[in-house]
Amino acid sequence: MWELAPWVGTMACLVAVSAFFSASEAALFSLEPAETAKLKQGGVGARLAEDLLSRPEQLLSAILFWNLVVNMTYFTLSSMVTLRLERDESVSGTAAVAFAVGSLVALIFAGEMMPKSLGVATRTRLA
Repeated sequence: MWELAPWVGTMACLVAVSAFFSASEAALFSLEPAETAKLKQGGVGARLAEDLLSRPEQLLSAILFWNLVVNMTYFTLSSMVTLRLERDESVSGTAAVAFAVGSLVALIFAGEMMPKSLGVATRTRLA
């Protein structure tokens, strides 16, 4: 069982990266025009965000592409762990199914829904 810890740890890191992309997308694309205009007078990070928003199609494509890559990697690892759990005679089949479902729910909530809500709620600071 402990041999799966690096895989599960990597999955946790991938959820964090997915959360970053999801929160960034929500924050940047929910900015009001007045908030976007204020970015020009901000610090280096704010000016960079304003510059990125000047090419919204490219920005959105990049965010969505890399979030897709991260999520596909996550599901690949999740499948590998689930298959190893199914093959392990000391683990019940129910545990393998629970892991598969739990990993899906974890990515949806921790990697997508909560970060998007947080991104919209704190959009000016996060952007």
